[in-house]
Amino acid sequence: MDFIERKHCRRYLDIARAVAVNPYKHTVRDVLVSLHEASFKGFDDSTPDQDIQDAGVGEPEQDGEHLSALAVKQQYLGFPQGPVHVLDLLDSQEWKDHMTSISRPGSTWAANNRQRERPRTTPKPHQLQAIEKLCTMAKGFFKGGFLAHPPGMGKTMSVLCAAFEHLRQLGTACEIRTFILYVTAEKCLSAVYNEVQCNVKSRFSAIVVKSLDQPWSELKQYNLIIVSHELLIESWVKVKETIKLLESVRLNGVEATISRLSEEQLKQPKSSLLSILHNTAVGKNACLIVDKWPFGDKEADFTKAAQAMDTHSTFLVSDRLVSESNDWRDVYNQISILPVQPFANKAHFEAMFDTKHRSRRQGQDAGYQLLACLLDGIVIPHWLWGPFVPLPPLNRKRINTGYDSELGDGVHGLTVDALQKGALGLASCLAYHSFGLASGRIVYDYHRKCIAPVCTMYGGDDDGPAAANLDTTLEAHLAERTERLDHLNTGRAWLGIVKAAPSEDVMSFRVKAVLSTMRSIWERSPGEAIVIATESDLLKVLIAEAIRRESDAVFAVAVAEYEGGRLLDPLAGTAIQASNLAPDRRLRVVVTSYENAQHGRWFGGVGHVIMCNQLAGKSEEDRVLGLVRHVGAGVPVVNVYD
Repeated sequence: MDFIERKHCRRYLDIARAVAVNPYKHTVRDVLVSLHEASFKGFDDSTPDQDIQDAGVGEPEQDGEHLSALAVKQQYLGFPQGPVHVLDLLDSQEWKDHMTSISRPGSTWAANNRQRERPRTTPKPHQLQAIEKLCTMAKGFFKGGFLAHPPGMGKTMSVLCAAFEHLRQLGTACEIRTFILYVTAEKCLSAVYNEVQCNVKSRFSAIVVKSLDQPWSELKQYNLIIVSHELLIESWVKVKETIKLLESVRLNGVEATISRLSEEQLKQPKSSLLSILHNTAVGKNACLIVDKWPFGDKEADFTKAAQAMDTHSTFLVSDRLVSESNDWRDVYNQISILPVQPFANKAHFEAMFDTKHRSRRQGQDAGYQLLACLLDGIVIPHWLWGPFVPLPPLNRKRINTGYDSELGDGVHGLTVDALQKGALGLASCLAYHSFGLASGRIVYDYHRKCIAPVCTMYGGDDDGPAAANLDTTLEAHLAERTERLDHLNTGRAWLGIVKAAPSEDVMSFRVKAVLSTMRSIWERSPGEAIVIATESDLLKVLIAEAIRRESDAVFAVAVAEYEGGRLLDPLAGTAIQASNLAPDRRLRVVVTSYENAQHGRWFGGVGHVIMCNQLAGKSEEDRVLGLVRHVGAGVPVVNVYD
C-alpha cells in the first residue's frame, strides 16, 4: 500500500516514529537492527485506523490514545466555553449561509494586488468565517493565534518571548526538557540568530542547524534551534524514505531489506532532526514556530512537512497563511495554537530583553502592543479579510488594528456610503500601522470605499446600529444616524454628542474610544485618576463635553485641564500649581495636550494615561514614545489610535 499518498499524515507518523525511538541510533543499519524484534501487526490495508499501534516505540503515549486518522478528527480545540472543532464551524449552516452571501473581491483589489512583488491569492470565504467564528466563540480568551504585521515591528521577539514564557512554565511542570524549533527562510537564518544574540541571549542558547546530519546529542543542549524551510522539507523527504524502508521491512523482513541496500546506504546517517520532530518523548515538549510561510513551489511540500510534525504547540509568524492550492482546513487541523501566558505588564515584557538600545525601542514597544492584542484574540492582517468583502454583524473586538488620518472634503458622501455598507465608523487603510488601538470593530475604509475591521484592547461589546435605509436622502441618513446614536448612548455604544459636522465625524470615533477605555479602567480600578493627552484643542473640548453628557453615574466626575504647569479646577474656578502634585482626588479626569503632558511632573499619582492621536507621521510616533518614556514604566498607558 502507498503510505506516501495517505490523506492523513498522522497514520504513517506512527510508523515513522519507529525510526526515532532512539535518537542515538545514527545509521540506517542501526535503525533496521533495532527493529528486528518489532511487531508490525496492524499495518495492513484492512486494519481500521483506530487499531493502529506505534511500531517499535518504547514509550507509549501518555494519554494512551493512538494518533490515527480517527483520533485526528476527534481532536478538539479547547475553549473555556467547551470544545469547538474547526470542521464543526465550517459545516455549520451559519457558515454556509454566509459563504453564499459573500461576493468576490472587486477589480480595484485585484489591480493593487498585481502591483505587489509577491501577489497574494484571494482569501477563501471559509478562512474568513472560520477565524471569525473562532474569535467570537473564544470570547477574548483565545490564547495564541496567527501573527501577521509589517516588518520591523517586533514579531520575532514577541513570539520568541511568548514562547519562552510558555515553555518555561511547561518545564517547571515536567522533568523533560523543552525547546523551540524556529523555522524561517534560508536568507533570514543569520538575521534571526543575530537578533536573538543581541536582545534575548540570556534567555536562549541558540544554534542554526544547516544539516540533518547533526546528531541530537549535540543539539539537545540548546533551547532554540533555528532551521530553514528547505531543511524542514528535506526532513520530510527523509520521513517518506523511512516509511518506504519500514514498509519493506514489514513485507520482506529486516535481513532481506538490509541485503537489498548498498553499504553506502546502510552507513548513511539517520536524521537527528527527524528524531526531534517525530520522537514522541522529544517532540511533545517542543514548540514549533513557523516564520514566513513559503511561497510558490515549496508551499505544498512545506505544508505536508508542517502537518507531519508532532510538536507540543505551533505558532505562525507570517504575512500569509495558505494559498488556494492547499486545503486550509487540513492545515489547521494539524496545527495547534500556542497557549501563550499573558505578560503582567509592559515592564514585564521589556524585561525579557537584554538590551535597551534605542534602535530597538520602537520594535519593542510595537511588539508589546502586538502581543497584547494577540493574547486576547487572533491578529489578522487587513488583507486577509479582503477589501470589498462584507462581514456579518458579529462582535469584531480584537480582530485587527489600524489608525485614521484626516478625512478632508467629501465626508458627507463617505458617511452615507459607509452607512449603506453597514459600517460603524470611518477609518483609513489599516495596513500602515501595526499597533493602533482603535475602537469600533467595523469601520469604513474611505480609501478603498469598503468596510474593514479594527480592534481595541478595551472596546465595547455592542455591534452598533444597523445600516441606514438606502432609499433615504443624505439629511435623512444623518438624522437617522443621530437618532440611533442617542438611543444607544450607554457608554459602550456610539454617543450622540457630535452632529453631522464634517470635521467632527472623525472626532466622535475617538471620543467613543476614549470613553470606552475610561469605563474599562474604572471597572477594574475604581477611583483611579486618568490623564487624557490629545493633539488638538477641539478633541479636548469634545471629550470633556462627552463626559458631561454621560447619564451613567460612572462619568459623574469633574474634568480638569492641565496647562502650563497649572491644573485648572472647573468646580472651584481656580488654577492650582500642579508641577509637583498629583491631581486632586475629586478631579478624576485631567485633559491636556501632548506638549503640556511631557512637561508635567505630576504623573506619580496618576493611575492611567490615555493617549489619543493620529500618528500621521514618524515625528508623531516619536512624540508618543517620548511621552511613554516620560510617564515611566510604573504608569499603565493606553493608546487610543485612529
